[in-house]
Amino acid sequence: MGLIERALVCSRVVAVSESQLRVVVADDNDAMRQAIADLIGSADDLEVVGMGRNVEETLDLVASLTPDVVVTDVWMPGGGGAAVSEGVKRIGGVRGVVAISASSIRGTKEAVLAAGASAFLLKDTADKDLVRVIREVAESPRSAILETRTTEVVAVRVVDRFGAIFGWDAGAEALYGWTADEVLERTVGDFVVGPWTLDVSAEMMEVLSLGRTWEGDFTHSRKDRALIKVHGIYVPVIVFGVVQCIVAITYQIG
Repeated sequence: MGLIERALVCSRVVAVSESQLRVVVADDNDAMRQAIADLIGSADDLEVVGMGRNVEETLDLVASLTPDVVVTDVWMPGGGGAAVSEGVKRIGGVRGVVAISASSIRGTKEAVLAAGASAFLLKDTADKDLVRVIREVAESPRSAILETRTTEVVAVRVVDRFGAIFGWDAGAEALYGWTADEVLERTVGDFVVGPWTLDVSAEMMEVLSLGRTWEGDFTHSRKDRALIKVHGIYVPVIVFGVVQCIVAITYQIG
């Protein structure tokens, strides 16, 4: 029985023991959340100790229960799996986060991994892989077990709501031509804003301010002034009370 099908049947109670790995499950869909919990609970060495319906509730559970692993839906109110991953890092004491998603929208995997998740799975494969991945994450924290289905390259940057750059990885350096030393703490508009980008900035910021992910296609500029076509997924997170945005830009090699 697959994970989607499990969401359509009744849950069952599974006995737990002291030696089990403790897991918190987060999903805003009640049936799916219970299906994930049932799947995890079917393993003798795993115990679901709490279930959250949104980011805030999930992080409260993590702080109070200190689980070994958190399993979170990627698309969830309050910033989704990226916000959960960031919050878990701040709280500490958790071995890893497994992010799961019903869709493989470009950049989704990279955004949640950049936020601190240890693994990414699609829900249509979670039925056979989730229990194994939870065990692997618990044994090897931040192992970055990435389910890959694309040949695209990804560049990740982190900006605040004013466009100041706080994160700039090797992929961003390779794509745009600027190094992290050249761009950190300066504004993204000085470097990568290109045609059409400003036309959607108001829409983008409105969506991000609601704690929702925004994505779209852009024409950006490189350091050498060449224009490049990219696809971006913008994930809002709160870091020490400051709203920031993790941007995963996907682009084709060559």
